[in-house]
Amino acid sequence: MLNELDLHVTNRCTTRCRYCCFSSNRKERPEMSTEEYRRVMREAAALGCRHVHFTGGEPLLREDITELLREASGLGLEMRLQTNGMLLTEEKAGELREAG
Repeated sequence: MLNELDLHVTNRCTTRCRYCCFSSNRKERPEMSTEEYRRVMREAAALGCRHVHFTGGEPLLREDITELLREASGLGLEMRLQTNGMLLTEEKAGELREAG
């Protein structure tokens, strides 16, 4: 049974931390689309997944992050958003809360 799913939703980041692999000049890879991530979450939920972790880079750089969170919430998945918080405003925090 699949219990947890880590979704690496972007390589983009707001910082250049020395210890992070995203500062090592790796070539950017294309990001999956919103629909591709939604499909992966639906398939994972069907396999019994209960937890999804949104990671990056910085996941708040994705314009569709609240849509992805809503999808996960609608599937009954417990979520964790791993962010450095640099893009977190009161407005964004409200959007994330409403998304689940």
